[in-house]
Order: sequence, then structure tokens, then C-alpha cells
Amino acid sequence: MQQDKIFFTKEGDNWFKRNAYALNEETHSDAALSLIELYGLKPKKVLEIGASNGWRLEEIRSRYNAKCFGVEPSKEAVRDGKKRYPKVTLQRGLASNIPFKQKFNLVIINYVMHWIPREELLVSIKEADRMVADGGLLLIGDFAPDHPTRAPYHHLPKDNVCTFKIDYTKIFEATASYRVIAKLSFRHVDHALIPKVEGKDRGMIALLEKSNEGFYSHE
Repeated sequence: MQQDKIFFTKEGDNWFKRNAYALNEETHSDAALSLIELYGLKPKKVLEIGASNGWRLEEIRSRYNAKCFGVEPSKEAVRDGKKRYPKVTLQRGLASNIPFKQKFNLVIINYVMHWIPREELLVSIKEADRMVADGGLLLIGDFAPDHPTRAPYHHLPKDNVCTFKIDYTKIFEATASYRVIAKLSFRHVDHALIPKVEGKDRGMIALLEKSNEGFYSHE
């Protein structure tokens, strides 16, 4: 079974069951929320890809009176989120096939890209780009190792599921349709902002701006 199908059919639910107890405690240390606040953003229409039960979107909605939408593979997470956060629109889906047609002035992909199977990576990037409005912002959080790293997923040792850790901002930057506004690194386990972190323990959060005209210099 393909890796994305594994998460859609079972492992998305399993992840949510393992982590649901801690989600509501994340707002005080969440790097994505901190970066939004640090740059004084006032998002009005937000999409989160890999939204879990929508806890982060609910926080954004309540802080900024934003219209918030999320896509998430776990049916358990979506069911829980619809009960807890009825003002957040959640739909079940994958990063490679996002079930929305409208565009958003802020799109969040936080610790999702490393799960995406490599055969679905470029179409998932295309889908994310499709969601970002011209002049809008893309917020990416993920691991930030010194070198591209592939590692087996310890919860599913028999299913050949892996994580793929690279700097995903570079893919978007390479199109010249995005430029990095801000980028912070931290210790993944507790999001501590410390100056030296080993590559295997390093996380990052980045804010990128999109322009359909592109960020080109003129000769």
C-alpha cells in the first residue's frame, strides 16, 4: 500500500489517538503561531494542510477573526474537530489532492512535508501552490537536517513507511515565485530557540511570500 494511502486509511487515525491529549497544550509553544504573531500578520482566510482536529486554526480564528479551513487525512481528527471547533471548516483529504477550489492569503503546512511519499511530492507542492493567492503567504514548518535524510517510521516497521527530511523552502524558492521573509530554527523536541542544535534534532519554521510575477532581478 502506498504511504499516503496508509495514512489516509489507518495511520492518520492512529497518530491522532496517540497525540490528541496534548494538542490543546500546544498553543503556548507553537512555532507557527509565534511567527504569525511576531510579524504582526492579520490573516483573513487561512488554509492548513494537515490540520489534525483544527486546534491551530481555531486559535488563529479566535485571535484574528479569520475564516479558517483545514484538510486532514484522519477521519477521527476531522470528526473531533467538527465537534470541538464548529466555526472551522475541516475536510478529509491528502496534500496531493486538496478538496478546496478557493485561494487563501495564508497557507500553513506544518510538519507534514516529511511524511509525503516522494512520488507524490511534486504534485503536493503544486496543490499547495494552487491554494496560495497572489501576494499571499506560505508558512512551512518541518525538520531541518544538515543533509537530506530518509528514516524508517518506527510505528510501522513492516509497512516500509519512511520520513524524508529536507529543507522544503528551497523547492518553493527555486521557482522564483516565492521568497523567504523569515526563517527560524529551533530544537524540535521542545521548540527551544537555541543557537546550536545538531542537524538530527533541528526544526525550522519559515514564512514565504508568493508573487505570480515572480521575484526576478532585471538585467
